[in-house]
Amino acid sequence: MSSKSSGARKRPPPPPPAPPADGKTEVLLRFFESEHFDEWVAISNLWRTNDDGVVDYLCNRLLSLSDERVERYLNQIITLQIMRPHKSLERAIVRACARSIRLGTQTCWLLAAAAGGSKKP
Repeated sequence: MSSKSSGARKRPPPPPPAPPADGKTEVLLRFFESEHFDEWVAISNLWRTNDDGVVDYLCNRLLSLSDERVERYLNQIITLQIMRPHKSLERAIVRACARSIRLGTQTCWLLAAAAGGSKKP
């Protein structure tokens, strides 16, 4: 059996470089880059922040996580995008769907469920 199968998952990209630290964000960046960073930290901080730079950074970090770790919070990610749309989060969702048919299918189901009986697309 070949070690390369057609269904092999791509390795997530490495975490993005941190933006330059300045005062208040220095502690936050150190925490985001620590061993304590995980998908829960990213999601909870995405709900709390309105800072575009922090949202961009967290969305890029979400993309560095494995599909399984993103999938665990996919419902919250989709709900966040519906309630507080952000271009960075939309881009992260699209990229996650592009790298995994499973995430793409689940995203489609979640969006269809959120739309419910709505006549609006």
